[in-house]
Amino acid sequence: MKTKKTLSELIRCVCRHEAGHYVAARALGFKTNGCHVQIINYFGAYSGGCTILLPTSINSINDAINYLERRSQVLYSGALGESLNNGKVQAEEALRIIQGQEGACDHAKARELINLLRNLKYPDLVADDVAQKQLNGLDATIWREATALVEKEAVKIAKLESVFGSVVKGVGLKHDFTETQCAAAIL
Repeated sequence: MKTKKTLSELIRCVCRHEAGHYVAARALGFKTNGCHVQIINYFGAYSGGCTILLPTSINSINDAINYLERRSQVLYSGALGESLNNGKVQAEEALRIIQGQEGACDHAKARELINLLRNLKYPDLVADDVAQKQLNGLDATIWREATALVEKEAVKIAKLESVFGSVVKGVGLKHDFTETQCAAAIL
């Protein structure tokens, strides 16, 4: 049975989660515009986000495929980043996060993008079981690539988590971090 996190553990997890998104987005070539973190209550409710400037030039199917793969990796990188321990993703913990309350929105968005990706990569009509195998294969590949990226960028994620955590100390206040603060933290 999972025990309730202390406030300091919750803050650390939320900060690491958002740092994972931000660092992955930057590493994958997305333009970013800061982050925010808010611990809403002592029961684990929080709000967090990193602004990714999504407009990008998509001139071909290959551009669209590349965009969907990278964007899905960013979505998975929050849960993967949150699970980091000594620079290594804790696979079971990352899966628990992405499939649980903490990662529900990220997971839903990623699954939607991966469905679009499957339709672009495999445009022919196929039986449902074949389509599901294709989806599962794409999902597993994106998860593996995101895992490798998060582990590669673990030091930067820890640095940004530390910056967030030095400011976020309690419940209720929304803390906004500018692009300049975030970018400087990972240099």
